[in-house]
Amino acid sequence: MTGRRPLSPPAFSEPASDAPVPAQAGGRRLTPVDQGADFRQPPGEPEPAPAPARRPLAPAASPSQTRTAISERYHHGLRHVQDQLTA
Repeated sequence: MTGRRPLSPPAFSEPASDAPVPAQAGGRRLTPVDQGADFRQPPGEPEPAPAPARRPLAPAASPSQTRTAISERYHHGLRHVQDQLTA
């Protein structure tokens, strides 16, 4: 049983003393972020035109309709090839 590591959590090293911590860098505090600052219009510029309204989406086809359409296209292609081979 000798030579095993202890089951205690590992000891974490202290942060490097030469790396400044933001709150302690020169005694300055970080300023809070101004929420929404990136989305405001610059002063003196006109407001952009609103986006045009979107048209409503068409109803989706049922899976059976989709399979039928794919099957018809596939078989149409086979008939076309068969016509070329028999001509």
